This record gives sequence, C-alpha cells and structure tokens, in this order.
Amino acid sequence: MIAFGWSSTPLWAQVRADRAPETVAVGDSTREARDKAVRGIPFTQLTPQATSKLSAVIEGSSYFRRMPAQTLHCEPEVLISLARNPEVLVSIWDTMGITQVKLDRTAQYQHSGSDGAGTTCKLDLIYGNDQTHIYFVEGDYDGQMWPKKLTGRSVIVLHQTPAQEVNGTRRITVWMDVFLKVDNIGADLVVRTLSPLVNKSADSNFVESVAFVEQISQAAAVNSSGLQTLISKLNVSQSTKEQFQQAVRVASARANNATQDGATKSPPKIGQNGYSITSAMSEPTGGKTPVTLGESSKAEASGGLSLGPVPNTGVPVSVSGTNASPKNDPELVSTRKGQASGAPQKAVSTDSPTIRILNSDKP
Repeated sequence: MIAFGWSSTPLWAQVRADRAPETVAVGDSTREARDKAVRGIPFTQLTPQATSKLSAVIEGSSYFRRMPAQTLHCEPEVLISLARNPEVLVSIWDTMGITQVKLDRTAQYQHSGSDGAGTTCKLDLIYGNDQTHIYFVEGDYDGQMWPKKLTGRSVIVLHQTPAQEVNGTRRITVWMDVFLKVDNIGADLVVRTLSPLVNKSADSNFVESVAFVEQISQAAAVNSSGLQTLISKLNVSQSTKEQFQQAVRVASARANNATQDGATKSPPKIGQNGYSITSAMSEPTGGKTPVTLGESSKAEASGGLSLGPVPNTGVPVSVSGTNASPKNDPELVSTRKGQASGAPQKAVSTDSPTIRILNSDKP
C-alpha cells in the first residue's frame, strides 16, 4: 500500500539506526519522517505479538506526526521516571488546577485515562530502555463532535538521546512519533483531511509538555525539598512516589556536585502558557538549603538509576493494588521485551519476577 506513503516492505526489515533530529520549531508528517520513525522502532527487541499489534496500527494509520524535537536541560532519570509513570505528571497538573485529564494505573505497565470531554483510553507501555519508550493505546470517543462512538488505536514512540552539556547541566534531545488508526471509515477520512489543522495543536501540546518536564528537573536541582513535599501530596501510589522521589534525589545530588565544580543553578523557567512548577510547590524556590547527600548517594548520582523497564532490585517499576503482577494479564508477559543497556542477561537472585520472565524468553 503506497498511496498514503505506506511501504509494502515488512516493518522488521526496515529497522536501522537513524541519527537524532536537530531541535526544530515544528513537527513533520512527511513520508521521509514517517519512514525514519518506523526505522527507529526496535522491532527485533519485541515479541511477535507486540510487533503484530504495532504493525496493524502503523501500516494502516490514519494519521502520523513526528513532534518537533526539543533539547532540554533535564536529568535523564527525571525524564525516564515520568515516561514510565505518566500519572505523576498528570497528578502535578491536577494539583495546579490546569487539567481535566485523569490517568490511573490499572496494572504494572497499564493505565486508563480520560480527558473529561468524551475520550477514554487504555495506555500500555510495551517497551522501555534508556533511549526509547513505546506505548500502545486503545481508545474511544463518545461526545458531541461525532454522532456515533468512535474507536481507535495509537502507537506512541518517545525517544531521547544525550545532548552536549552546558555549564555542567545535562541536556537531552527528545522527540515523539505518533501513529493513529481510526476504525470508523468516515472519521478516518476526516482525520486525514484535517490533519494539517491538527498538527499545530499537537506540536504545541508536545512542546509545552516537555518544557514542563524541564521545569521539574530544574526544580529538583534548586529546590529538591520543595519538590519532594509536592510529590508526597500527589494522588499516585506510594511506590510510584518513592520511585520519582529517588529520581529527584539523584538529580539534586548531581546538580550539587556540578555546583561544586563551578556550574550555576537556574530556577525553573515559566512555560509559554504561563504555568510554572513553582506554583505547585509549598516552599519558595531558592529559599531552602540544597540537599547534600553522603558519599554513597553521590556515587549513585554519578551512576544514575536503573534504566530498565523493571529495575533489578526485586521491585517492579510501580505497583498499584493487586493487579500489578504480570500473572494477572497474559499480555504483560507476551508483549514485554527490552532492558537497559548493560542489564544482566542471566537470571540473578535480585531479579524481580517480571525480569525473570523476560530473561527466560529472549528472542
């Protein structure tokens, strides 16, 4: 099927590495960008079940967009923690009173969400390492904008790659590829027709979201205690809070080490929409003594957190209720592949149950 820019070549045969895009002002929906996006998906690291699910959406997609790449002053642990626990970001926005979106964890790698305007979805994180996270989304819309209930599926691929440090501050280039397939034929045609109008809004939402992530990372550097207090009040599971608090401690320790080497700390920027993370923090930025960690924590800050989808600590990425075990959902076992670079390939006593399942079924 070539008419809409789709290739007849099997997806797994198209895989090859592409250089990270430069920071750009607008996104890209061209065939060239789409082909690069497909090549950037690590199909060889996925199970056949996962590849089949992704391919069904990608090959028949109603809409594709590569969001504009952004280079952030952001610690990688903060970004990765938020990528794997997006309910933290939504809960912060809710605390600030700037969103009607709801996102709840329903299983170890799954969330259910709604936008308060008729759209509901199930989001499934099916792959994650220190550079790429892949989400499979099933959703529906039942609202005033369309006479019948609409259903669809989406594949979202979030990429990050290190950028050159500035004044001792780590920088990351982030971009996101979105493939959307709408099941209703009439709605599919409308989406294809109106996609140029949708693109501007999609680009803006992505840019503002990653800018807010940058604010959070900067807040971790200049006011870790205030951010820790905010996290303790979020409406997320305790294990999710603890994981994100750990990422904040690592970011804070690394910032303090860089300051000792002559770098300067910058307060969080205010986004283009006027929102700032400092408005949600109970303690004023710059009014607290920076957190100083011991030698062991400094070593941890240097090495960073475990970046695998499930840390090799015996503790899952996050746990919410009794549905957090992969035993409760066969799809969790059949579609999960991928670990951090350097993750052990053989089972060890400290592996979590999910890591043991993954390692016992390597491709």
